[in-house]
Amino acid sequence: MIERADQLVLNYVSKAADAAHGVLRADQRLDFARRLRARIETERGGSQDARQVARVLARFGDPVNLVEREARRLAEAGVPTARDTALSRTSAAHGAAPAATSAAREAGPGPLAAPTSAPRAGRVRPAG
Repeated sequence: MIERADQLVLNYVSKAADAAHGVLRADQRLDFARRLRARIETERGGSQDARQVARVLARFGDPVNLVEREARRLAEAGVPTARDTALSRTSAAHGAAPAATSAAREAGPGPLAAPTSAPRAGRVRPAG
């Protein structure tokens, strides 16, 4: 069942990366997927049990929601995303200045912290 557990993780991260398309820039999507995978692996604790891995993934919740949280985190840090880039192109065509891009690394790891049963600010909470 090792392959099944690994496939669950791969499918989950792929869904998140697909949801991030058009929302995050390519570099942001890669970084987001890398951090998400790392958090999942940490929470998974090396388990190869498909049921346990499924429970871990369920605690992370809907991948689309994680992408939206990441986009909000970046926006709050003043980091433009793919959505912002499209908007700034439109604004630039009308004379507005593009948004700053240097705050991405300063924004921290974002919503990919370990899921918990008790809600904490900036943390991924279990679904339901």
